[in-house]
Amino acid sequence: MSIDGDHRYQGARNDISNMRPLARTLDRNSLVLMDDLQCAADWCGPPTDAWFDAKNVSGVVRELGCDVVG
Repeated sequence: MSIDGDHRYQGARNDISNMRPLARTLDRNSLVLMDDLQCAADWCGPPTDAWFDAKNVSGVVRELGCDVVG
C-alpha cells in the first residue's frame, strides 16, 4: 500500500490510521510505503513527525527500512 496524502500532521496521522484496517484485511504483514518523509522540503516535516509517532509512540507501524531519494 502507498500513502501519498495529507502533508499536515493530523492529516498524515489519519492517513496512517486509515490504512491500518486495510492492511489487516489484506495480510498481517502488509507493506506500507509513505511518501514525503525525511526530506528537506517544508511539507515533509509534519508527515515525518506523524510517521515517527506512529512508529515510536503508538506502535502502529514497524519500520523495516527507509530509502531517502533525491
